[in-house]
Amino acid sequence: MLLLLLLLLLLLLLLSLLPLLLQLGLFLTFPPR
Repeated sequence: MLLLLLLLLLLLLLLSLLPLLLQLGLFLTFPPR
């Protein structure tokens, strides 16, 4: 039960960090002039 809760929390954290990572990836791929 505790493990499931921890997994869910980790998934939530990943989902919240995904847009940030995507933005960073785009920033690194296409550096602004």
